[in-house]
Amino acid sequence: MLVAATVVLAVMDRDVYGALILAALGYALVGSLILARRPGHRMGPLLCAIALAIAFSDFVFVYTRYTLIYSPGSLPFGTAFLWITAWGFAPAACLTAFVLPLVFPDGRLLSRRWRPVLWAALLIIPLLAVGRAFIPDNMGSSLNYLPNPYPIPAAEPVFEVMLLLAVGSGLIVLAAVSASVVLRWRRSGQVVRLQLNWFLATIPILVAGIIAFDFFPDPVTMAFGIAGGLLPVAIGVAVLRYRLYEIDVILSRAVLYAVLSAVVAVVYLAVVAIAGGVFGVGRSLGVQVLATVIAALALAVFRRPGRAVRRHGPAGTPGGRGGRRRVGAGLGGQDRGRQPASSLCRGRAPAGKVLGARGRLGAAARRGEGLPPGVPA
Repeated sequence: MLVAATVVLAVMDRDVYGALILAALGYALVGSLILARRPGHRMGPLLCAIALAIAFSDFVFVYTRYTLIYSPGSLPFGTAFLWITAWGFAPAACLTAFVLPLVFPDGRLLSRRWRPVLWAALLIIPLLAVGRAFIPDNMGSSLNYLPNPYPIPAAEPVFEVMLLLAVGSGLIVLAAVSASVVLRWRRSGQVVRLQLNWFLATIPILVAGIIAFDFFPDPVTMAFGIAGGLLPVAIGVAVLRYRLYEIDVILSRAVLYAVLSAVVAVVYLAVVAIAGGVFGVGRSLGVQVLATVIAALALAVFRRPGRAVRRHGPAGTPGGRGGRRRVGAGLGGQDRGRQPASSLCRGRAPAGKVLGARGRLGAAARRGEGLPPGVPA
């Protein structure tokens, strides 16, 4: 219901921040799917809890924007929701950033020694929430820098200390969580490593989205919501092990497309800069069209080697030329295996093994035993 209410409010005021609910929707769907397919798996309840925390935070935020910015006074409790916005993000942030990577992919800690890390991660929630709830501060640009409605100026030093403790504890817990992921990787087998690959592959996209959202909140809100929804999808693939072994292909293509996108961006900016600096044309429509055409030509040139690699593969791989010759030779060996033993003995086997094979065949013939099919008497 929180997701539906957030979507309704976002549609009513055409608020792009409604796209943030995509992350909550992704966690809820994946958590429910894990509960249905793997009833005893601990990741299902954790993902549902994260979905509830994110949905609550997003609903409060969108409600506050609607009743205080877009349509002031249209809905009740606007001041109370503004105050909740100041600290309501703490549970979702701590569960996603600290607890989730600490117990992924089976929902368990590495050992009992890691329990203090889990307790410290959960302790950050009240420190961050209380410190943000009563400190005299504004709510940022997304809420037009509205002040905290319920500050306690006399206790401001106490709240600042609580925020410093929350930040310091967060850095220590983050280092411990990273060490836990590394140790889990080193101690686990291939399946768990592939699951961790799916999880870690989305982290750079999510971090880039957080940084871009912090500096440019309005233009990249939709992209940030989509990036937040990629993490639960990757977790679902890893836990349910659906197409688990395709992560290497996805990562290689992601790197290739990132390089091609960087090439296109560099070529486009270079053409625009040369046209403006050397010829003094500026950013006119003709220059932009010319830069787009040249960037497209550069993309076609750089994509040709990538197609060749995907088609033929490097030499020595199953998709490469050398690999295909070896696969063909191996398939042809099935027919050669039906040839007489005398012709097989003319191969490259050591002389001792060949003589031993002939001796065993001769002894079997003298005892009157049947010879293998296809071996002449």
